[in-house]
Amino acid sequence: MKSISLILCILFTPVNLVFSQEFSLEQLIETAIIRNLTLKIEKENLKQEEIGLTNANRLRWPTLNANASTSNNLSDQSSSVSLRLTQPLYQGGAIADQQSIADFELKKATLAYTR
Repeated sequence: MKSISLILCILFTPVNLVFSQEFSLEQLIETAIIRNLTLKIEKENLKQEEIGLTNANRLRWPTLNANASTSNNLSDQSSSVSLRLTQPLYQGGAIADQQSIADFELKKATLAYTR
């Protein structure tokens, strides 16, 4: 009978009292934010959408491409250099649409992250 009561005492002794620590509310919130995988994913999605909006805004600006080549044969040596500047003049509103979509996706990601 003594052994059963001893086992019951051991089983029902609150173990968490022995290993307990005190935490402030701020520490608990910070730990929860750090460990929250969903929040990390939403933060990465937000970063990606910010990059997408930046790229969509860059579509309005001209692009500059540079090429250089050289060839060396036994009888002939030649080199060439070229620069190409391209600027979209009018694309039927496609650039503005892409910017609007990117802006919407950024707002959606911001809402998901702050929720």
